[in-house]
Amino acid sequence: MFELPEGKLLENGLDENLIYSIDDFIQARKYRLMRSVLIIKNQKIVYEWYGEKCNRETKHALHSIEKSVTSTAIGICLKNNLIESLNIPVTQILPEYFNDEANVFHKLITLKTLLTMTSGFYWRNGPHLNDPMREQLKRSKDWLQAIADLNIVDTPNTVFKYKVTDIYLLNACIERLTGKTVYDILNEYMFPYAGIDCDPFIMTPSSICIELSAIDLAKFGLLYLNHGKLNNAQIITAEYVDEATSSHIENYGYYWWINEDGSGYRGLGRGGQELHVYPEHDMVVVLQAQDSPRSKFYTPIITDVILKALK
Repeated sequence: MFELPEGKLLENGLDENLIYSIDDFIQARKYRLMRSVLIIKNQKIVYEWYGEKCNRETKHALHSIEKSVTSTAIGICLKNNLIESLNIPVTQILPEYFNDEANVFHKLITLKTLLTMTSGFYWRNGPHLNDPMREQLKRSKDWLQAIADLNIVDTPNTVFKYKVTDIYLLNACIERLTGKTVYDILNEYMFPYAGIDCDPFIMTPSSICIELSAIDLAKFGLLYLNHGKLNNAQIITAEYVDEATSSHIENYGYYWWINEDGSGYRGLGRGGQELHVYPEHDMVVVLQAQDSPRSKFYTPIITDVILKALK
């Protein structure tokens, strides 16, 4: 069983007074939905804060951090030769949906295209959960056909647009190529080494529902921080980590947001689910909040307190 050791703040280069002020900061900012704050520094758990009725075992839905999890599954597939390359076009993987007759641009959409959100599909996001196109997709009898029927308004691989079509399509490609779901892949190649106890993901045509505790979510950050290694096992290659956490277009990697100042990268999910990785500081920070339809994030806990506490 892989368990992270505990360490002391001061011994790991963090100002105790500032870190212990996190609770006051949360109260002052009226972050009433905050549920957990976890800091891992130098591979050790140095700080944990849990809100009402929460503890180490409490799990929260990741929402769009599921994309970073899916990116990890892709890295595992490449390392274990379940997928040959990121350059395979969707026309080769799902030819019954994507082909030149349907749209001449389909052949330009590859796995890498989907990982970088540059498919070019028309998509209009709505405020919070009021997303009419997402709801339309949910109601479709064949969601892959619904995506294939969308207009392509930008040449694939040229314009970044954050949209649900690309992650949905990528998951379908993974299953077609490997015969396994993202959960199957992680449960076979990562979870046993990481000591992660996770129920099978609830898969729907419009989302993957993943629930993890703060510590288990942090292990995904540690995997990338440690160049693809976890518990002495090489889960994904160091080369994939470098690619996934490099900016390919508009500060976006392979389902990771890249910090503009070059300090690290992050996975973000609706309602305040945050996973931040700071390689130079050997630090991973997890923020979790009670599920909410709003897109509020709680990053000031990091920028205004945790980063300032670094000695």
